[in-house]
Amino acid sequence: MKALKMLYILMIAVAIGLFFQPGVCVAGDEDEVKPVVKEGLESELFELDSSKSDVNVTAYYFHGRKRCRSCRTIELYAHDALMKYFPKEIESGQIEWKVENYLNPKNKRFKKTFELFAASVVFVEFKSEEIERWTNLKDVWTIKKDQEKFYEYIKTEMHAFISEGK
Repeated sequence: MKALKMLYILMIAVAIGLFFQPGVCVAGDEDEVKPVVKEGLESELFELDSSKSDVNVTAYYFHGRKRCRSCRTIELYAHDALMKYFPKEIESGQIEWKVENYLNPKNKRFKKTFELFAASVVFVEFKSEEIERWTNLKDVWTIKKDQEKFYEYIKTEMHAFISEGK
Protein backbone atom coordinates (compact mmCIF):
# COMPACT_ATOMS: atom_id res chain seq x y z
CA MET A 1 0.00 0.00 0.00
CA LYS A 2 2.81 2.38 0.95
CA ALA A 3 4.69 1.58 -2.28
CA LEU A 4 1.56 2.25 -4.35
CA LYS A 5 1.09 5.62 -2.66
CA MET A 6 4.73 6.54 -3.32
CA LEU A 7 4.36 5.51 -6.99
CA TYR A 8 1.24 7.66 -7.28
CA ILE A 9 3.05 10.69 -5.78
CA LEU A 10 6.02 10.12 -8.10
CA MET A 11 3.76 9.96 -11.16
CA ILE A 12 2.06 13.23 -10.19
CA ALA A 13 5.43 14.93 -9.64
CA VAL A 14 6.67 13.80 -13.05
CA ALA A 15 3.45 14.96 -14.73
CA ILE A 16 3.70 18.38 -13.05
CA GLY A 17 7.38 18.64 -13.96
CA LEU A 18 6.67 17.87 -17.61
CA PHE A 19 3.81 20.37 -17.73
CA PHE A 20 5.97 23.23 -16.46
CA GLN A 21 9.12 22.22 -18.36
CA PRO A 22 10.04 25.26 -20.54
CA GLY A 23 10.51 24.64 -24.21
CA VAL A 24 8.85 21.23 -24.32
CA CYS A 25 6.32 20.70 -27.06
CA VAL A 26 3.35 18.45 -27.43
CA ALA A 27 4.18 14.75 -27.65
CA GLY A 28 3.80 13.37 -31.13
CA ASP A 29 4.74 16.61 -32.88
CA GLU A 30 7.36 16.16 -35.54
CA ASP A 31 10.58 18.13 -35.86
CA GLU A 32 9.95 19.08 -39.45
CA VAL A 33 7.01 21.25 -40.42
CA LYS A 34 5.39 20.96 -43.81
CA PRO A 35 2.41 23.30 -43.69
CA VAL A 36 -0.05 23.13 -46.51
CA VAL A 37 -0.44 26.43 -48.32
CA LYS A 38 -4.11 26.94 -49.01
CA GLU A 39 -5.21 28.27 -52.37
CA GLY A 40 -7.28 31.42 -52.65
CA LEU A 41 -6.06 33.41 -49.66
CA GLU A 42 -6.88 37.05 -50.26
CA SER A 43 -3.89 39.26 -50.94
CA GLU A 44 -5.43 42.43 -49.49
CA LEU A 45 -2.77 44.85 -48.30
CA PHE A 46 -3.29 47.50 -45.66
CA GLU A 47 -2.18 50.88 -46.83
CA LEU A 48 -0.50 52.26 -43.74
CA ASP A 49 1.15 55.58 -44.48
CA SER A 50 4.63 55.08 -43.04
CA SER A 51 5.53 58.74 -43.58
CA LYS A 52 2.78 59.82 -41.14
CA SER A 53 3.54 57.22 -38.48
CA ASP A 54 6.28 57.26 -35.89
CA VAL A 55 5.30 53.73 -34.88
CA ASN A 56 7.98 51.13 -35.45
CA VAL A 57 7.05 47.61 -34.45
CA THR A 58 9.23 44.60 -33.81
CA ALA A 59 7.27 41.41 -34.43
CA TYR A 60 8.93 38.68 -32.39
CA TYR A 61 8.54 34.96 -32.62
CA PHE A 62 9.82 33.59 -29.31
CA HIS A 63 10.62 29.89 -29.11
CA GLY A 64 12.05 27.55 -26.52
CA ARG A 65 14.82 24.97 -26.77
CA LYS A 66 12.78 22.34 -28.58
CA ARG A 67 10.95 23.36 -31.72
CA CYS A 68 8.11 21.00 -32.54
CA ARG A 69 5.90 20.98 -35.60
CA SER A 70 3.34 23.29 -33.99
CA CYS A 71 6.03 25.78 -32.97
CA ARG A 72 7.52 25.83 -36.46
CA THR A 73 4.09 26.24 -38.03
CA ILE A 74 3.32 29.24 -35.81
CA GLU A 75 6.66 30.81 -36.75
CA LEU A 76 6.14 30.18 -40.47
CA TYR A 77 2.55 31.41 -40.55
CA ALA A 78 3.34 34.57 -38.56
CA HIS A 79 6.29 35.42 -40.81
CA ASP A 80 4.41 34.70 -44.01
CA ALA A 81 1.33 36.68 -42.93
CA LEU A 82 3.48 39.73 -42.18
CA MET A 83 5.31 39.41 -45.50
CA LYS A 84 2.01 39.03 -47.33
CA TYR A 85 0.03 41.87 -45.75
CA PHE A 86 2.76 44.33 -44.72
CA PRO A 87 5.54 44.15 -47.36
CA LYS A 88 5.98 47.94 -47.62
CA GLU A 89 6.20 48.34 -43.86
CA ILE A 90 8.77 45.57 -43.60
CA GLU A 91 10.81 46.98 -46.47
CA SER A 92 10.73 50.49 -44.96
CA GLY A 93 11.70 49.19 -41.52
CA GLN A 94 8.43 50.22 -39.88
CA ILE A 95 7.92 46.53 -39.06
CA GLU A 96 10.86 44.30 -38.16
CA TRP A 97 10.69 40.49 -37.83
CA LYS A 98 12.89 38.75 -35.25
CA VAL A 99 13.12 35.16 -34.06
CA GLU A 100 14.50 34.67 -30.55
CA ASN A 101 14.90 31.89 -28.01
CA TYR A 102 13.11 33.21 -24.93
CA LEU A 103 15.18 30.87 -22.74
CA ASN A 104 18.44 32.50 -23.86
CA PRO A 105 19.87 34.51 -20.93
CA LYS A 106 20.11 37.64 -23.13
CA ASN A 107 16.30 37.51 -23.51
CA LYS A 108 15.61 37.21 -19.78
CA ARG A 109 13.86 40.59 -19.68
CA PHE A 110 11.54 39.57 -22.51
CA LYS A 111 10.58 36.31 -20.84
CA LYS A 112 9.61 38.13 -17.67
CA THR A 113 8.00 41.21 -19.25
CA PHE A 114 5.94 39.31 -21.83
CA GLU A 115 5.22 36.42 -19.43
CA LEU A 116 6.54 33.85 -21.90
CA PHE A 117 6.21 30.18 -21.02
CA ALA A 118 5.75 28.73 -24.52
CA ALA A 119 6.39 29.75 -28.10
CA SER A 120 4.70 33.09 -28.73
CA VAL A 121 4.22 35.89 -31.25
CA VAL A 122 4.64 39.30 -29.63
CA PHE A 123 4.36 42.77 -31.19
CA VAL A 124 6.50 45.39 -29.45
CA GLU A 125 6.94 49.12 -29.88
CA PHE A 126 10.20 50.55 -28.57
CA LYS A 127 10.96 54.20 -27.78
CA SER A 128 14.65 54.96 -27.22
CA GLU A 129 15.34 51.23 -26.81
CA GLU A 130 12.77 50.98 -24.01
CA ILE A 131 9.57 48.97 -24.36
CA GLU A 132 6.75 51.45 -24.90
CA ARG A 133 3.94 48.91 -25.32
CA TRP A 134 3.43 45.33 -26.41
CA THR A 135 0.86 42.66 -27.11
CA ASN A 136 1.21 38.89 -26.92
CA LEU A 137 -0.88 37.14 -29.57
CA LYS A 138 -1.99 34.28 -27.36
CA ASP A 139 -4.56 32.90 -29.80
CA VAL A 140 -1.85 31.62 -32.18
CA TRP A 141 -1.96 28.28 -30.36
CA THR A 142 -5.71 27.82 -30.75
CA ILE A 143 -5.80 28.67 -34.48
CA LYS A 144 -2.51 27.17 -35.66
CA LYS A 145 -4.29 24.48 -37.71
CA ASP A 146 -6.26 27.01 -39.78
CA GLN A 147 -3.82 28.95 -41.97
CA GLU A 148 -6.43 31.34 -43.33
CA LYS A 149 -7.71 32.23 -39.85
CA PHE A 150 -4.13 32.54 -38.58
CA TYR A 151 -3.16 34.97 -41.37
CA GLU A 152 -6.29 37.04 -40.72
CA TYR A 153 -5.48 37.14 -36.99
CA ILE A 154 -1.92 38.38 -37.60
CA LYS A 155 -3.14 40.98 -40.13
CA THR A 156 -5.89 42.30 -37.85
CA GLU A 157 -3.70 42.42 -34.73
CA MET A 158 -0.81 44.17 -36.51
CA HIS A 159 -3.13 46.72 -38.08
CA ALA A 160 -4.71 47.43 -34.68
CA PHE A 161 -1.31 47.64 -32.97
CA ILE A 162 0.02 50.17 -35.48
CA SER A 163 -3.19 52.18 -35.46
CA GLU A 164 -3.23 52.38 -31.64
CA GLY A 165 0.30 53.76 -31.65
CA LYS A 166 -0.44 56.74 -33.87
